[in-house]
Amino acid sequence: MIISKTKFMNFMKCDKYFEYFRAEEASNPYKEDKNEKFKEILYKLGESVDEENGLNELEAMMPYYNQVESVASEITKKYLPGEVHDRRNPYGQRLFEKEYGENKYFCYTDIVAETENDLNILEVKATSSRKFMDMKYNKIPIFEKGDDNVIRLRETSNPDLLQDKKYMKQREKLLDSGDKVGKYFYDLAYQYFIINGTPDKRTNYYLAVLNHEYVFDGEYSDDRNPIYSQNEDGNELITFIDISPLLNDYEKKIEEDIEYLEGLMETEEFDKPYLDGRCSGCDYESHCWKDIPEKNSILSYIGSHYGFEDDSGTKRQQYDLLNEGYINLLDIPDSWLKRENNIIQRNVVETGEAYTNREKIKDALETLKYPLYHLDFETFPCPLPRFRGEKPYSQSVFQFSLHIEKEPGVCHKEKDHYEFLADSHSDIRENFIKTMLEHIDLEAGGNVIVYNQSFEKTRVKELAEIFPKYKVDLEKLNEKIFDLLYIVKTNSNFYKGLGYSDPEAKLFNYYHEDLDSSFSIKKVLPVFSPLSYEGLAVYDGVQAMLTYADENLLKAKQKELKEYCKQDTWAMVEILEELRKLADQNL
Repeated sequence: MIISKTKFMNFMKCDKYFEYFRAEEASNPYKEDKNEKFKEILYKLGESVDEENGLNELEAMMPYYNQVESVASEITKKYLPGEVHDRRNPYGQRLFEKEYGENKYFCYTDIVAETENDLNILEVKATSSRKFMDMKYNKIPIFEKGDDNVIRLRETSNPDLLQDKKYMKQREKLLDSGDKVGKYFYDLAYQYFIINGTPDKRTNYYLAVLNHEYVFDGEYSDDRNPIYSQNEDGNELITFIDISPLLNDYEKKIEEDIEYLEGLMETEEFDKPYLDGRCSGCDYESHCWKDIPEKNSILSYIGSHYGFEDDSGTKRQQYDLLNEGYINLLDIPDSWLKRENNIIQRNVVETGEAYTNREKIKDALETLKYPLYHLDFETFPCPLPRFRGEKPYSQSVFQFSLHIEKEPGVCHKEKDHYEFLADSHSDIRENFIKTMLEHIDLEAGGNVIVYNQSFEKTRVKELAEIFPKYKVDLEKLNEKIFDLLYIVKTNSNFYKGLGYSDPEAKLFNYYHEDLDSSFSIKKVLPVFSPLSYEGLAVYDGVQAMLTYADENLLKAKQKELKEYCKQDTWAMVEILEELRKLADQNL
């Protein structure tokens, strides 16, 4: 068998992956990695995309990710000596192969910087350096950045740290292929196994990632392309992470894993799949999870990741229980439920009757000040900053929808609606701010209603920092924001401020079995209203973002984008109206 890096890493996650793969056997193994950047986009977006309607539009993101590699290649030339080979054309990068046992293992490199004596291998990842610098011992990052734009383990300059238990505990995560950071190192360790000793050269290995501290200064070339030069803080857009200290530790592990895979190929004795969080995104997830209900499984219990305590006092983890046959939400014994909200969930599913805390809903409604400005933003999290003041993956605003509710229940879907939408990829942020502020009376006492306030509040704060002449007004706007999710679900601090005890403040205000533990607006709306997103050409935030990403689609689908965003704010109007009705019942 000819085995790619991607397939090898998937084989290591689960024996069943190998079993299903063998049944299908890819026709061209050298193209198996074709969609890996594609999957990386999906992972970064953090939302599922409907394959039939949305998968093709995801290709709109590919130019941005290809640009990350182009910028990484140019910055490599500044810091690493030798001739640079990269993947400007699909599969145009270097191919390395190694035979082991009866099989051939191979990998493509993203960037190679080669001299007469050295081979520098760089794997480009469209992630940021933040997750690496956030790994800390005694509040100190285990990585440090040098003047050469390379991030290294702190042990490189201080070997004594190898005796520090707290430091080593964090370091061990880098050797865990299932860890959110360790997986990147495992990726390069596999390449090390294939490449090391192939050329008669000294080989160095780096991750090339986006620098989370880089702020774009707004400099453009004559054709209006951003110039990602080193900024005034000395930061480059791309920074390198040297994984050399870990390679010796990883070399034995990779060889052991390959030996395991070789044995598996020979015996084909496959274990029963162990279902866990690693299954998400697997090509064969549907095979293994086919008996797990999509709705109201034991994973639907809010806080289930903390586990459940059985009658003997033993902590039982959610995936262990799932694999033992505790599948449905009602399979968990009553006595194992120690969280009050879990008890509410069970009672709702068991009886089929929604739970409502009318008193809390009523008290929250009485705090609202009119007029209400129902506001929603759409944003584009571009890997590369495009406009002044942005960082990698800044959520760049391009659209808003606003419904103004003058008095309780007094709001017309069309007449009381205002909107803004970019019609190109130019910097529209100042016009966005001005148009939004024109329609919101900051001197009046009304609230700005949003759903899950941290998103909109953060965007407003960012705009205030980038455009200081609007700072005072934008800060006033943020002070007016009220989160509708507080009334639907709850918020401990808000309700304690209204005089509720801590246990009462934590309890749900409302729960329906169709929510299935999610309080997203897409889940909540059908419970309260016949209004639906089905049939809309743009039907969720990812679709809106992907439509914006392709400038031709943006121009062609202005009407569809406006209709979608308007639906979000009108949904808030309808949900709030139904909450008023609930609060008025039997009080």
